[in-house]
Amino acid sequence: NAEYLVGVGDELTLIQLNEGEIVVTNIINGIDIDSKVDDGETKKKTTSSQSETVIQSSGIVGTKGNILLLGLGSIKAANRTLNDIRTEVRNILIRNGLAPSFQLEITKFKSKKAFVIGKTILGNLNTIPITNLPLTLREVMVNYDFRPSAYNTTIINLTRDIYKFRMTVGQLFNLQTPDIFIQDRDIIEIDDALASATRTNTVRV
Repeated sequence: NAEYLVGVGDELTLIQLNEGEIVVTNIINGIDIDSKVDDGETKKKTTSSQSETVIQSSGIVGTKGNILLLGLGSIKAANRTLNDIRTEVRNILIRNGLAPSFQLEITKFKSKKAFVIGKTILGNLNTIPITNLPLTLREVMVNYDFRPSAYNTTIINLTRDIYKFRMTVGQLFNLQTPDIFIQDRDIIEIDDALASATRTNTVRV
């Protein structure tokens, strides 16, 4: 399985640690109003603290494949891995004289999807987002309603590009069947036609 490539419509979120100014504070050490200060001098203690703020910005990859993130400008994101984009963000921050303290993640996967249609989902066309985690056809079937008793009667059709693969649920869950990973624009049809064709009715004369 190839690493996930960011596409048009995906949303990326950048969380950046912004180091603020150093604040210097003078604190007078334990002076009592009624007490006398030796040598007419006041003893002081100097402390410094550095404030830090977290900046978060999100952007959606546009139709031209670029994404606009706060403080970074426009970055080419389409058809690139998340690690490639992170490397470019790191280089931009270093070039701007900033510490590369950030986190960049994909928060919405909307560029790639597969389609599921069938009687088990009331005939509606549902979409499954393709994420950076591999998704198998077995997992798709588990997430949708099908009867275990229909292992040999429910037919699954997988259409990928110009090819169409046909199998029963029983064949899909056979231990000898290799994993089938869902890809972008796959069409999965769940059909109980074989079950209805083999159904028999008993009537009394």
